Order: sequence, then structure tokens, then C-alpha cells
Amino acid sequence: MELRTSDGIKISATYYKSQSGTRNAIILLHMLARSKADWPDFARKLQPDYDVMAIDFRGHGESDGELGGFQPADFQKFILDLQAAVEYLGKSGKKTYAIIGGSIGANVALNYGADKDVERLVLLSPGLDYRGVKTEEAGRKYVGKLLLIASEDDPVSAQAVRKIYNISLAKKQLKIYQNAGHGTRMFASTDLEELVLNWLKS
Repeated sequence: MELRTSDGIKISATYYKSQSGTRNAIILLHMLARSKADWPDFARKLQPDYDVMAIDFRGHGESDGELGGFQPADFQKFILDLQAAVEYLGKSGKKTYAIIGGSIGANVALNYGADKDVERLVLLSPGLDYRGVKTEEAGRKYVGKLLLIASEDDPVSAQAVRKIYNISLAKKQLKIYQNAGHGTRMFASTDLEELVLNWLKS
């Protein structure tokens, strides 16, 4: 399906609608230079209990824009892509229960959650500053439920999750893997899927 942002950008999305009748929805945000195609397996694990939407940020996948020419201001507009997904779900009678993001998608999720009513955030390998999308101020402001995850072999993100954890006033949990890689790649070699599913229901 297609969404339209407040600044007129076409955003491509995949909507995994639950048959449970739930009002709770989860939005999935991909890493830099990746796409919503990273999420189908995990989205289907969520689908029995939640409506799930995975989007392509502008300049990625099937959405409008050319990533090659992006400047920090363009990456900061990813939050408008997320907002378009939230608004669509809201008009469909759904509440955005959680946002799960990898890498720059994690940064976008935290910045959005800091100013909006999002009950839960799952941040996979966030950074303190990815392409101008910063997280320290948002980390101090967000007061929902926060799950921070990174791997020691990804030192920039490991440092970032510890920093965010230390400054956060949220109901927070921190998980550091040892040799799991970056962002959504951590699903391949860890119990990350089970960890996130259980935490969402806790």
C-alpha cells in the first residue's frame, strides 16, 4: 500500500492485518539503505496479536526519493514517514502500541516517541547521532516502556544504548549481545525474536 506524508512524499508500506480484532498496532522501521523487506518473518510472528505495518523510509525501497543525495535534514524527515503510518493506523481505529526500529530506524522511533503517546519502543542498535538524527535529548524525554538492544561487536551502538539507558527516565530494559552484529541482523544469531515478543506482552 501507499501512504502520503505531510510534505507530499509517497511512502510504500506493507500492512499485516491481524485476525484477532486487536486495536493495538506495531510499526517496524528498517535500517539505513535497507527496506521493509527485512521484516516479513518477524511481522508474521507479531501478526496474531497486533496489526503490523512496515514502511520504506523516503529514498528507500519503493518509496519516493533518492538516498544518494540525502543530507542530515533529509534523514530528519524520516519522522514524517513514521507519522504518516501512525495517522493511517489511527484513522483505521488502531492505536500505535509499539514502534520497533533498527539502526537509524531506532533513532527515528525514539525521537517520535519522545513527543508522542507511544506506549513501547524497541530500539535495535540505535546511535547517538546517525546522519543528523540524534537521540540524547529524546532519550531524556521518553517516559514509556523502552527496550534497548545492541551487540558488543558493534561498539558505536553498544555505547549508545548504555548512554540512553543511563539518562532515560523510562521503564527500561537493556540487553547487550556479544557477537550479534548490527540492527536487524541480530535476529539471525540470537534469541532476539523471543526476547522482543515476550517483552511486548510483559
